[in-house]
Amino acid sequence: MKSKYLVDSGTEHYAYCHVVVKLISKVTGRLIILRDANRFHHFKDGVCSCNDYW
Repeated sequence: MKSKYLVDSGTEHYAYCHVVVKLISKVTGRLIILRDANRFHHFKDGVCSCNDYW
């Protein structure tokens, strides 16, 4: 079973982080969970649960 990652991210870096984490989730095949000020984002296979609404 592959592990998952939980990252608490500040909003000032989030635009760049969102794109990079989508790529990382696609390349590694892992679930990555990010938290911003309003919601949790679940990245899997290069797609974010927010449909790029952040």
